[in-house]
Amino acid sequence: MKINFSSIRNPETFNYDDVKPLNELNSYFSIDKFNKVEGEIYFEKVNDIVEVTLDLDIDLTLVSSYTLKKFNKVINLNETLYYTDDPSQESDDIFLITNNQIDMDLAIYSLVVTDIPLNVHDDNEKLPSNDDTEFDKEFSKKSSPFDVLDELDK
Repeated sequence: MKINFSSIRNPETFNYDDVKPLNELNSYFSIDKFNKVEGEIYFEKVNDIVEVTLDLDIDLTLVSSYTLKKFNKVINLNETLYYTDDPSQESDDIFLITNNQIDMDLAIYSLVVTDIPLNVHDDNEKLPSNDDTEFDKEFSKKSSPFDVLDELDK
């Protein structure tokens, strides 16, 4: 969803429910796919600055960093962003737009990616221990660590 900066009327609200552009942007290893997005985006323009408030519920399929299993998680995105087309107004908190457009899909995708921790896993999931590996189970049956090598000769 691209919004023309100059066409924003004060105030305006848009429903946002299209996951297709978010899935097209997706290249983040922890996100398998965007399942559903529901919510509203509010625009309010004051002189050369547009305040954009996002209130979205985003249903994702994530990939566990523990086990690589997929699981669903809903993220509630409540953020306010500021945009301007005046270079003198640009700051750390106010984004300068070029070509008179605000790309809401890219903004939403970026906010979702920054909301997901690097070590993502389902709430009930535990980090697998080394004792759970097949090699360790087989190794524990042997009396000497070198007994594992006996099987190589067979």
